[in-house]
Amino acid sequence: MVNQDRNVKHLYVATALKTTSVVDTDTAGTLSVEGNNNVVYFSIVDNTKTIENSDKIKVAKINVAKTIATDADDMKRPLRKTKVVLNASVNNGAPVAGQHYLLNIIFQQILGISNENQLIKVGDVMATSGMTASAFYKEMAKILFQNSSVGYEGLVNIYLETGGTSPTTAGTLVQITKGTNWASLTGTYTGIVIEEAEQDWLKNMKADKSLVYNIFTKDILVNGDNVSWGSINDVTSTNFVENGKKTVDLEYFTLSNRGEVFYEVGYPFTNISEGMAVPTTKYNYLTISYFDAVEGIAHGEHEAKELVIVCPKVGATNNVSNKLMNDIISAINTATGLSIATLDATAPSI
Repeated sequence: MVNQDRNVKHLYVATALKTTSVVDTDTAGTLSVEGNNNVVYFSIVDNTKTIENSDKIKVAKINVAKTIATDADDMKRPLRKTKVVLNASVNNGAPVAGQHYLLNIIFQQILGISNENQLIKVGDVMATSGMTASAFYKEMAKILFQNSSVGYEGLVNIYLETGGTSPTTAGTLVQITKGTNWASLTGTYTGIVIEEAEQDWLKNMKADKSLVYNIFTKDILVNGDNVSWGSINDVTSTNFVENGKKTVDLEYFTLSNRGEVFYEVGYPFTNISEGMAVPTTKYNYLTISYFDAVEGIAHGEHEAKELVIVCPKVGATNNVSNKLMNDIISAINTATGLSIATLDATAPSI
């Protein structure tokens, strides 16, 4: 649980709802909704067994249009997946013997925040007489994987595709790893798929964010013309990063009134206190947007604030995993007379 006196964003990590007022013997994360049609506030037991109270929020000052619940399944981050195949209009989709095929993955913002801070991983194949498209893909995947495993590694995953029928749709994938037995790869390969890999995360230090990169092919010479040898298309993502890490970072950020930003002085020889959020858990969000009077400012002046309540989304179906958040929303609606929309409670959890 987090409470801030003057910060504009508050965060509560709720793990249970109590219909009566909470007491300090309740389990950490127990939340109660207090109030009436005029004022509403929230009390929660934090992980130090202290009862914290939110602002007393005037119902009339709640911005209903910006008070919304968001399902954790709608907040997961897809890992980009890109398919590379030979251009079907060049030599009927077969490698051109004697040509040098280059595939470049150019990463930006790897060691800094500038787009000029770049790292390039290269696939490099010299097409030989009689080389099939399948053999070409196998060799390109091998070289690209080897180069991606040197120096700054673990940025992307490399797959060989079988059964592909379209440049924009992935077929069956075989992942290339350091333990891959290349002699055992005897299938008919129809493309290469490059997938963004989830990166290391460290609370408040290394953010959970998407990699910034582009994939390019270098032209080859065919009948005196420079032509692009590759067709490059993003395909449907099948792997995702849940929002637990971002929730932990948001909770840490809203702990700023405890001066935790200064606790990292001397890192790694520090002792950072833990909040309630867990990086391996996914969370449903309820954002309550409201206006609050500002002390010391001219009468009538108000500042916009947000109270974010997050609940673990746990369960195989939404009628189970979304129940706690929906119960909290129902309690708020009952106390205030508002009609905040609840989350879906019927469809299977993704």
